[in-house]
Amino acid sequence: MSTDRADRADPAGGAAARRGGYVVGALINAVLLYLVEVNPGWDAVPFLTADTERVIGWVDAGLVAGVVTNLLWIAHDGRRFKALCGLVTSVIGAMGSARILAVFPFDLDQPWRGVVVVLLVIGVAGSAIGFLTSLGQLVSPGRHPQTIDSHHLSEGTTMSDEAPTPTPESPEDQLRRAALARLKKKRDFQGHLLAYVMVNALLIVIWATATPHTFFWPVFPLFGWGIGVAFNAWDVYSPGPSEAQVQAEMARIARR
Repeated sequence: MSTDRADRADPAGGAAARRGGYVVGALINAVLLYLVEVNPGWDAVPFLTADTERVIGWVDAGLVAGVVTNLLWIAHDGRRFKALCGLVTSVIGAMGSARILAVFPFDLDQPWRGVVVVLLVIGVAGSAIGFLTSLGQLVSPGRHPQTIDSHHLSEGTTMSDEAPTPTPESPEDQLRRAALARLKKKRDFQGHLLAYVMVNALLIVIWATATPHTFFWPVFPLFGWGIGVAFNAWDVYSPGPSEAQVQAEMARIARR
């Protein structure tokens, strides 16, 4: 059984606990696959229609992918390997949810019909986000944990004992720290905006290829997530309070 660098950094039992989780995940997917295809079978569910035959392949593919990936992770759960498996399962999940949304093999009345539609849209969006997350993990460089050389720490000496006494910041240091914080907020917003554009572009592509004759359901994440992006942009790029506003607020606080 191969090991990963992360296993050696885990506390005792960490790798074993993860692999136990993979075993449980594989078993759950295997049991669901048996229930869907063998006993009692999907046709025993009263609200499923005959159109389920048109989408059951996607359901089976998702469950099989869940079994296979969890079994593979038992043998090796390196970060990039897990990300690669995540790409595959995310694509299957997104396409399967979109196909089920297009066929909609459910004999349901309102409000349950609307609830299922919303859940399927969330499933497509979640799979798209999972795809981009796995892609980012796959291409990003790994992080190496920082280690402390115990040779340089005498017996009975703690890290706090050797910490230097903090010195007051100069105005230039304060300005630099504020500038770095503002640049970080801008970079975080740019990453948020990029994720918004890429995820919603992927959802539109899925809608156009898998469900072109259905309602334009990507409007929900476009609008809902777009509100969050707008507030994020306001927080990052809106002008700060003026000096007059700061002085007025200080005066109000002093009068309390």
